[in-house]
Amino acid sequence: MIILRTVYYFGKNYFGYSSSIWNTYLPPILSGIISFLIAYFIFWKGKKQEIKKEEERLNELEEYFFAFFESLNKVIEEQVVNFVDFSHLLRDQKDQDYILGSKSSLKNKRILAFDEKDLFKIFVNRKIGDAKKKNKHLRNHQDQIDLITEIYKESKDNFKTFNNKMDLYQMGWNESLKRLSEIYDKIYNDTIKINPDLNEETDKFFTTYCKLSKKVSDKKREANDVNKEALYFNEFLIPAKKLCEQNISDTRAVNLKECIDYCIIAYNWNKKNFEFYRGYFINAARKLNQAKILMNNELKYFRNLSKKQ
Repeated sequence: MIILRTVYYFGKNYFGYSSSIWNTYLPPILSGIISFLIAYFIFWKGKKQEIKKEEERLNELEEYFFAFFESLNKVIEEQVVNFVDFSHLLRDQKDQDYILGSKSSLKNKRILAFDEKDLFKIFVNRKIGDAKKKNKHLRNHQDQIDLITEIYKESKDNFKTFNNKMDLYQMGWNESLKRLSEIYDKIYNDTIKINPDLNEETDKFFTTYCKLSKKVSDKKREANDVNKEALYFNEFLIPAKKLCEQNISDTRAVNLKECIDYCIIAYNWNKKNFEFYRGYFINAARKLNQAKILMNNELKYFRNLSKKQ
């Protein structure tokens, strides 16, 4: 209004009230100034409201950010336990289903739902401190998130690969046992035909082999909560192979040893498979826990930053 009053008195003193110039140009000039001021006021008010809304949004996002990663800590801890428990299953190799506990909250899409530009505004632009240092801590935090999601994805892939390899092993193991059983039955039937009174005096090799087979079969049937394949390997396959080698001049021993060797190869192949993935999941648990610790260190740093006034 001061500006308008100044313009008015300037025109009055310079042109006079009756001036046609003054009467012609004053109204549109005043109208333009008033329109500009009104438009500017509306723009300024809208901008102020926009800034306020953005500030409220970032405040809410910051609060949600810390709450989300606080809850994620518990999920990571549970996944670490799942990895360790699964490694114990692989160590024990008991008759059981090999199931890996999986926390879907560690999926890439959910964790990375935070826009990096928003995080930069919250923790770099709005907080007191050296910008380069704050940006470095933010980058370190994001790196740990990337690592956590990568460990989770990789563990799912490795679990699938482990199961595929175990299925192949099981086929090989079952086939080798079937072949050994068939050879044993044939040799037994042929031997009984020739020697109905089978005993150690008349046929020490095959009588010892039969007793060894029956002894292990009884143990497997009575055993609970043990690795029956390891039991069969240690208490039958290895002693039986040694027995066959001691009687290698006997054709029956040669045929049985050949089947036993296939069983031993299948067993050792699977044992190495179990040992490899047991080591992998132990290491995955360690790396996941370390990533959680580093992530929390960065969160603690951001919590301690003061907001700019």
